[in-house]
Amino acid sequence: MRLYDVDDMTYTIIPGTSGHTGCSVTNECDVITCSPYMSTYRSAYICLGGKEAPVNLRSWVEENYEVTYAGDDSDITGLGTCSTTPDGKTIVGWNLPQMEDMMYSAAIVQLGDDVPPTSIRNIDRSKQPTVEDGVLYIPDGKAEVRIYNAGGTLTATFTAEGSVDLAQHAKGVTIIKVRAGKLDKTFKLTL
Repeated sequence: MRLYDVDDMTYTIIPGTSGHTGCSVTNECDVITCSPYMSTYRSAYICLGGKEAPVNLRSWVEENYEVTYAGDDSDITGLGTCSTTPDGKTIVGWNLPQMEDMMYSAAIVQLGDDVPPTSIRNIDRSKQPTVEDGVLYIPDGKAEVRIYNAGGTLTATFTAEGSVDLAQHAKGVTIIKVRAGKLDKTFKLTL
């Protein structure tokens, strides 16, 4: 992998990155890469200043910051494809963990003097509203429901709890907007 300097129009080869995929670069020229695509398990790396050999990103974060994990993240050994904000303070990544269920895991890592890095993975979706066969299910508490026709006109608004047969409220192509607590979900259905 090479880092291009726009000021003097030269390339610098980043040592140890042969076969790596570049994911993002910070304003400080720290380069986030991931191991080759065909690797059994992809890991994310950081190349400080775009000149240092790659270091495992998770190890680097744990060595340089106090890490607090959200939930049980002990089974994540690394992140594969990562990107970072230009200031290098927020890293977002995902990978396929080495677990039997083989579900992708995602993480958001915040780096800063005032906030310890945190990661988020396997978000609990069991409390989110869903729609199946024209029935809206609200598994947790109450929700505000707004129904719009295909032209965008509001045709119904109500508070719901448990489940609601949407066919009672609309016909044809319908947009359903549901607000449950701080969560907003939108569904497009043909009823």
